[in-house]
Amino acid sequence: MEKDNSGFAVLRPPGHHAEADRGMGFCLFNNIALVAEKLSRAGQRPGIIDIDAHHGNGTQDFFYERADVFYASFHQYPFFPGSGAAAETGRGEGEGTNLNIPLIAGSGWPELQEGWEKIGRKLMGFEPDVLLVSAGFDGHVEDSLTALRLTDEAFLKIASDLNEWSKQLCDGKILALLEGGYNLKVLRDLVPEFVAVWRE
Repeated sequence: MEKDNSGFAVLRPPGHHAEADRGMGFCLFNNIALVAEKLSRAGQRPGIIDIDAHHGNGTQDFFYERADVFYASFHQYPFFPGSGAAAETGRGEGEGTNLNIPLIAGSGWPELQEGWEKIGRKLMGFEPDVLLVSAGFDGHVEDSLTALRLTDEAFLKIASDLNEWSKQLCDGKILALLEGGYNLKVLRDLVPEFVAVWRE
């Protein structure tokens, strides 16, 4: 039987806005940054992909000047928390290991597709040992907290690509942590389908 190296953690509260010394937004602890830091200290090179509709300012800040962790995010912009411009690419040793794909309100998969492919190319260049996903579902067209218009099909395409990238780069080692997503019906129906893609 083939080993399954994937996982999905259903967590509340979310974490990607939390900074080193304070919580922010709905976030108290930056769960994905803590996982990435632990992996880094163990000699691994984590790649973090943030698919929440809000920019993960806390996660970006943790690793902005470091070359051992890759962070990429697509998100509505300008929007809370105000960070996530395309020009934010890292600093010092971290230059080039940070990638932001800002999207205007009303964007869906057609507007995201080119940026999503860019994320894939940059991730391939980084060659992570493990793929971490800030899995926010608040960009769904039926989630009223944001103005992105991603459909079920868009999220399942994202899940499929993440799965393929993890298999190509790191033996299928992929861990997603739930971030935003405030339409309970969307979470109930879509998250199991999203995870099921990794079991195919």
